[in-house]
Amino acid sequence: MPNSKSLNLDPPPEDGTLDDIGDRPAVQAVPRQPTPSADGVSVVNKRSAERIMVNGRAKAMTSSGIIAHGKVIDVSQAGMCVLMEDKPAAKQIVTLDCNIFHNGRTHLFQIKALTVYAILSSGRFKVGFQFEPNSPVAKKICEQLAG
Repeated sequence: MPNSKSLNLDPPPEDGTLDDIGDRPAVQAVPRQPTPSADGVSVVNKRSAERIMVNGRAKAMTSSGIIAHGKVIDVSQAGMCVLMEDKPAAKQIVTLDCNIFHNGRTHLFQIKALTVYAILSSGRFKVGFQFEPNSPVAKKICEQLAG
């Protein structure tokens, strides 16, 4: 074959690096760049606040009346993660009715949140909800759960 390229199919060197495979250099990690949000503030991780692992249930309700139920995995001042059977629409504002049992106490609260992501995991969706910035309700909830 006159114009065919030969591939280097030799096993990687014993030192464990992949630098010598073909003409390509090794893949290098690229530092994560901050992403500007709608208000112009650079954000790398909105959930950088401490996450509190909890047991509980949440009901997400949209303004059009659609309801989804799920199991609360964790809560922070910035948001919460809920395991749900159905995938909700992204970038949708919902009202979360939560019933959380933590450290021998039951915590009931309602909070508005934005659906940020939904990742399929073991047949269910891990759904990330982001609370309003500096939400007094979220702050109070986290203080109660931590204390």
